Amino acid sequence: GQSPRFDRSLSWLPHFLVFTQNLATSTSAHTAPVRELEHLWSLAVEEQFYLFWPWLVWRLRTEDLPRVCVRVVLIAWACKIVLATLDAYWHAIYILPFTRMDGFAIGAYLAAHQLLGRSAFPAWVRPLPWLGLGLLVTQYLVVGTLHNTSGVQTALATSGTVLMFGGLLHRALTAPERGWLTRGLSNRVLIFFGAYSYGLYLIHNGVDTAARLYFQPLVEPYLLGNRLPAVYPAKTIRI
Repeated sequence: GQSPRFDRSLSWLPHFLVFTQNLATSTSAHTAPVRELEHLWSLAVEEQFYLFWPWLVWRLRTEDLPRVCVRVVLIAWACKIVLATLDAYWHAIYILPFTRMDGFAIGAYLAAHQLLGRSAFPAWVRPLPWLGLGLLVTQYLVVGTLHNTSGVQTALATSGTVLMFGGLLHRALTAPERGWLTRGLSNRVLIFFGAYSYGLYLIHNGVDTAARLYFQPLVEPYLLGNRLPAVYPAKTIRI
């Protein structure tokens, strides 16, 4: 007969078909019935963002796009603050579309700025990587962890990460053609993995499960009796 894992996955098929798995599990610690599909909540957030973003871009003048992008970022931060203040479950802040649209909006801001042919970004964009890093370091020093265990921590971690990587993307876009950053990002290894990164992301949880299931028992005898620090021990995984 069919395994319970298969039955649970099949029962979630409608959510995966219409990209609502994140909405259905915003009050749960997991975003799918099986671990190998949990990370696909991010695809749902993307699709939900793109339900309204193309319409918004179509309705706006190109000159207004950067300003609107900044407002979207501020709205996302306001939503995080409100949910954290209301003591909402941290996972809701982590996976709901209106709390994670700041990442999309920062990328859209950079794209809109280039589309307008502007030669330089505003000065406030340059310190974004350091501001994001500062938020993450502050969280670690105050709380002692970067793991999401509360609404406030999740709001800080997701916002800090967005600022840091958005700022790094800005640096990459504005780096001199022969500068160290451009040459470093042009490395063949990075280009190779960049070409396949999306596909690797889709299967990485499944590969990790298989590795824990089939290889962890082989190496444990050589670890002086210590188990691998696995969140999901191999003995609990059944395929």
